[in-house]
This record gives sequence, structure tokens and C-alpha cells, in this order.
Amino acid sequence: MTRMGPLALLAAVIACAIPLFAQDATVCTDCHEDKKVHAESVHKNLACSGCHEGFKDYPHPEPAANEDSPIARSRIVSMCARCHGNLKFVDDNRIPGRLLPVINYQQSVHGEAVAGGKLGAAICTDCHNSHEILPPNDSRSKVSRANAPATCGQCHTSEFTQYQRSVHGVATAQGKSGAPTCTDCHGIHSITHPGEVRESDAEKALGKTSCSRCHDSEVLSREYSLPTDRVRSYLDSYHGLAVKRGSVAVANCASCHGVHKILASSDPESLINPANLPGTCGQCHPGAGDNFARGAVHQIPGSRGSRAVGVAEGRDELKGARGESGQAVIYWVSVLYVSLIFVTIGLMALHNLVDFRAKLRGAPPLVAEEFFVRNEVIQHALLMISFLVLVASGFALRWPESIFGVFVPASEESRRWIHRIAGVVMIGLAAYHLVYLGATARGRTFLRGFLPRLRDMKLGMQNFLFNLGLKAARPEIGFPSYIEKVEYWALIWGAMIMAATGLLLWFENTTLRIFPLWVLNLFGVVHFYEAVLAALAILVWHTYFVVFDPTIYPLKSHRRRLPKA
Repeated sequence: MTRMGPLALLAAVIACAIPLFAQDATVCTDCHEDKKVHAESVHKNLACSGCHEGFKDYPHPEPAANEDSPIARSRIVSMCARCHGNLKFVDDNRIPGRLLPVINYQQSVHGEAVAGGKLGAAICTDCHNSHEILPPNDSRSKVSRANAPATCGQCHTSEFTQYQRSVHGVATAQGKSGAPTCTDCHGIHSITHPGEVRESDAEKALGKTSCSRCHDSEVLSREYSLPTDRVRSYLDSYHGLAVKRGSVAVANCASCHGVHKILASSDPESLINPANLPGTCGQCHPGAGDNFARGAVHQIPGSRGSRAVGVAEGRDELKGARGESGQAVIYWVSVLYVSLIFVTIGLMALHNLVDFRAKLRGAPPLVAEEFFVRNEVIQHALLMISFLVLVASGFALRWPESIFGVFVPASEESRRWIHRIAGVVMIGLAAYHLVYLGATARGRTFLRGFLPRLRDMKLGMQNFLFNLGLKAARPEIGFPSYIEKVEYWALIWGAMIMAATGLLLWFENTTLRIFPLWVLNLFGVVHFYEAVLAALAILVWHTYFVVFDPTIYPLKSHRRRLPKA
């Protein structure tokens, strides 16, 4: 008798096992399942005994509850993980995601619930079925896009009912492949509770993750005639900026549009229907009333209004109660401010560049005696500190991921209070300065000297021509010159606007009892652009004359002993 080698012996064993493996499924399906169900399942090559262990005799014993069985509900996940948690198995069978489905499920709200003994939570077979396990691209599969809502609805019946009524559910039922289903927003296996810190509701259920994937897509916007500016306008708003900094208290997409029952604004039941906006917004802004319906919520400064791609209905959505005329006002104010910033800062830069060039060539300085008494030095110090804090904290709120966010490394709420406190200091300083101008002899003299006159304009033009080399001699200009007067009155004007708009934005609920929403949005636009103008003016105008002017650098005009008040 010929002796068999190890390889030949292994081949013989495999050859004998294959018919037994196939026979397992054939014999079982003769009684238990339609042969077609098993034949079309992704497990068609898996023997029944791979999951149903211990059944050898026929007829089988009467079924009984057995928690030690691998197919007991408490052990289904670990049984599936024997293959799907095996790296070699998933690699050999080219299963998508490798081990991530198992790992993600174990860390999900469902997996943690099952591990904690809550066997009513979803397990593998609840979503994928027990025997008729079909791939997701099969229209009959329980986890296909079309069937996923109904699969989740087995447990989440209330949410499924709301979803079916929503614009998303209706679109899915109509066969629109781009419409979101449960897994698009909640994930597939890594489903976490919306209140968890690691993936909070403020982070997940709105513009930064879920909603933006569709509503920030120009392809989908064009396909379904959706407005294209919803995500951008939200992220640029106070709510969106606060979310960028990690706030979980401000409104997100779901706060206004709903979570599952998201309806069109024209639907009387919609949370964003103009008739319902006072109640929706009133959750956070009590007492705001009907003024919330008088203005565009998704407002972008410098934009004439939202536009849907490809259809006329998007152009009509802002009319009537939503305040199209208000958005036009905001648009033109934005255009005016941007133009004013470019012209003003541009002229300041040109003036200083010409002045710098002339002084480098030996031109004499202006005949201007600049000095402060101690009282005024203290006022100036408080002004400088409050202004710098306002700029840093304000721009950190507006651009939390910029360098200003590094300068003010605090939470969004802390930055708001830092900004407000600095604003109160500046307002208090302004009030004191008014009293100082009227109640002291020094203040009255100061005010008379700083009153603008036509002669200032003439002297400024002559000085500019001299710096250009078009005039032989520099004009005699005393203190205060047109340079100090421009800066002083620009400061007064800017402080009044910033204080007024800042207080109206701070107490927005009271403001909305008086003004419509579009006016509050207008105050925000004015506050922002005025801040940009003020910061640039200080940087370009003031900093040049106190630091970079060649005739005074480095600040030698301020080195002498200051007189007492």
C-alpha cells in the first residue's frame, strides 16, 4: 500500500469535507427554509452548522430557550464577530470595512446597550436579517437605502412615522437616490447618542457634518432645486460661529427645522413656516414675537438674497413675511461699508506712504506739540486696553479658527463675556470723557481745539502737496492738526455706532420686541464692518504716527515728564 504524503492527506480530507459542507445546507433547507433564501444569501457558502451548533440527530429535540446557544439573542453579536471580527477572514473574503463594522457596533449606542444587558437594543439580525441576508445594493435587502428607514422603524416607530411625513421621507419614497435616510445622518454601525460629548448634537445634526453633505453640494442643489447658501449663511451666523467654538447651547439646523419631521416652509405644520417662527425661535428668544417672521434667517452680508439653483420657486421664498426688502437694505449697507473701508483705508495708506517718503528725504516734521495730562493718559490707557480686548475677542468670535482664536484661548461663552465687559469699560470711559469735556476747564479747552474747521482741510491738502514735492514749504500746522482731529472724531463716531449696535445685539430679545429680524441682522452687519474699519484705521493711521513716523521713532515725543492735571 502506497504511503500518502502530508499534502496528499490534506487534499483528501478537504475533498471529503466539501460534500459534507454542502450537504449540511441542503439537508437543513429541506425542512427549515426555502432553498432559494439560502442560495441567494451572502452566506450561501456557509453551512447551517456554522451558526447552529450541536444539532446532530434527527428529529431534533423540541426548541427551548438556551442562553448558551450561539444564536441566543445575547450571543448573536459575538457569534457574528467570530467571522466578521477576524482580520484574515474579512481580508480573504474582501468584506468592505475590514473589522470596522464590528468595532463600530461595539462602541455604538446599540452595542453598549446590549453589552449592558439591554437585549431589546438592535443586534445584527434585526437589521441584516437572520437567513435572508442580502447585500446593501440589493433592493430586497433590509439595509438597502430604500428599506433602511423601515428597518430602523421596527424599533423607532415614532421617528419612522415622522420621517415618512418629512421632505426627506417623501423624496426617498419617490425613489430619489440623493434623499437622506437614517444612516446618512446617524451612521451605519457607529451610531452614537446625539447627546454624547464626543459627537454632540450641536456638532452632528447640522452644518458641519450631516446636513452640509447634501445642502452644501451644488450637484444636489441643482438636481433638487435647493438654495445654495444655507450652510454658508448658517456657519457665518452667530449660531454657526458659536458651534465652531464647540458651544452646544446655540441653535443648530435641527433646532429650527426639526429632527425627523422636517417639512417645507410652505407647510402649515412646519417649524419654519412664517406663522410658526415666533414659537420656534421663542424657545431660545422668549417674547420675540412676530418680528422673527419679518426678515431672512439665512442672511449673508453682501448678498441680495438666497437663490435656488435652476427654478423660480427659490427666488420667491424670501418674499412677503420673510422680508425681501430688509435683505435689500442689508445688501446695500454691506456694499456701502465695504466701499467705505477700501476708500478710507486706501487714502490713509496713500497719505502715510507719501509722508514717510518725504520724511526719509529730510522733510521737517509737522509743527505740532502733542502732550497729555495725567488724567488724559489714564483715559488713553483704558481706551487702548479696552479697544485691543474688543478687537481680539470680537474677531475671535467672528473667526474662531484664526490667529485671534489663539490670542483669546477661551470658550465661546467666555469670549462673549470678555467682549461684553470690554465694551462696558469703553462705554463707561466714553461717558466719563463727555463729563470731562464739559465739567473741566482743561476738557473745554481740549474740545475747542479739536473742533473741525475748513482750514484743516486746506492745511491737509497743502501738506499732502508738500510731501509730493509739489509745494516748496510745509504749511504751519499747530496742535491739534488735521491728523489728530481726523482720528479723534473717527473714534467718537465709531464708538457711538459700536456701543449702540453692540447693546442692541447683546439684548437681542428686547431688540426683537421692537424691530423685525432683518433690522437685528442689519445691526450685526454694521457692528462687524465698523469694527473692521476701526481696527484698520488704528493700524494704518494711528500706529504710523505714534510708532513708524521717522521724525518721532521711537516715541521720543512721549519721553518727557507729564504735567499734572
